[in-house]
Amino acid sequence: YRGQGGASYAWGGEKLQVERLNVPMEWEDLPLTLEAKADGAYALWGPEGRVVINGTVGTGAQTETGAPHEVELFVTELHARPGTRFQVMRRSKLAVVEDLQRALRMGEKGAGTGVLNLTLDGPDPVLATTTLQAIADTYVRSNVERRSEDAGRTLSFLDSQLPGLRQGLEQAETALRDYRAGKGGVDLGLEVQAVLNRSVDLDKDLSTLALERSELRQRFTEHHPLLVATERKLARLRTERNALDTRLKGIPDAERVSAQLTRDVNVANELYLQLNNKAQEYRVLRSSNITNARIIDAPVVTRLPVRPLKPDVFAVSVVLGLVFGVALAFARKSLNPGVNDPAALESALAVPVLASVPTGPRRATSPR
Repeated sequence: YRGQGGASYAWGGEKLQVERLNVPMEWEDLPLTLEAKADGAYALWGPEGRVVINGTVGTGAQTETGAPHEVELFVTELHARPGTRFQVMRRSKLAVVEDLQRALRMGEKGAGTGVLNLTLDGPDPVLATTTLQAIADTYVRSNVERRSEDAGRTLSFLDSQLPGLRQGLEQAETALRDYRAGKGGVDLGLEVQAVLNRSVDLDKDLSTLALERSELRQRFTEHHPLLVATERKLARLRTERNALDTRLKGIPDAERVSAQLTRDVNVANELYLQLNNKAQEYRVLRSSNITNARIIDAPVVTRLPVRPLKPDVFAVSVVLGLVFGVALAFARKSLNPGVNDPAALESALAVPVLASVPTGPRRATSPR
C-alpha cells in the first residue's frame, strides 16, 4: 500500500481485511486500488483508473445493475489515514492452484504406511499454516463425502433388487407348500441332504457374486481386474453346481423335486436376508461420518526459515565471485592491445630492449 500527498503516506500499522471480492473474469489477476477515506469509507478503483465502487467498512458494496463490469466487495477492517491506497487483487482459480502445486510437497512417510506428509512453503507462516490445515480438512471431508456417495449408489442398487428377491422368495415358498400339499412330506436321505446343503451354499454364493458384479459394472469396465476375478469365481461355482445337478438327477423323482424346491426356498430366504442386512449397513454408512482418513498432526511452523539457506548462498556467492573475477581478468587482458613482455618486443622488432620505464598514476606537481 502507498499514500498520496505529504499527509497521506502510509507510516506503518495500516491494516486492510477483505472478506469477499468478486470481479469479472477479465479483471482477475489484475491489481485494483482501494483508497481509504474518512470515517471508514473507501473507494475502489478499477485497472482502467476509474472508481467502480464507493463503500464503507462492515457493509457489502457492489456496482449498480447493468454496469459494464460487475464488482462485489466486502471490507471487514480498514485502519489507515485518509488517502492511503492499497492494492487488492482477485486471483484466478487456475493461478492459485498452480502456485499451490509448486509450493506443496506431499509424500508417503515410510513405504506402505499409508501416512502422507504434507509440506507447504510460503513467505507468510500464518497463511501457510491456515492453507495446509484447510487442505487436510478438505481431504478428510471429501473422503467422507465420497464414501457416503458410494454408499448411496450401492444402497439404491440394493433397494432396487430387494422387491424382486422378496417376490422370488414368496414364489418359492408357495411352490414348496403346494407340492407338499399334493404329495405330502418326503424324507430326504443323508446323501440328498448333503447335496442339498452344498447346492444351497453354491446358489447363495452365485447370487451374491452376481450382485457384486452388477455393482462393479457401475464403476469399472469389463476388463478391470476386479471384474475379471469375479467372472472367474462365477465360472468355477457354475461348474461345481452343474456337477451337483448331475448328481441330483440320479435321485428318485420325489426326493429330487422336494430337494430342489427346498433348495429354492432356502436360497431365496438367505439371499433376501443377506441383501436386506447389507442394505441396512449401507444406510448407516451413508448417514454417518465414518472415514478411513484422519489428520494425525496439525500443521506447525518451523522455528527457523527454510529458505534461503545461508551456507549454500555463501558457497554459491564465493564460487560465482571467483568465476566472475577470473573471467573479468581474462577479458581485460584480451582487450588490452599493449605489449607487456619485453621478450615479445625483441622478437618482433629484432632490436634489443635496454631498459623499461614503469608507468604510474600522474601526480600534479606544485610550482616552486
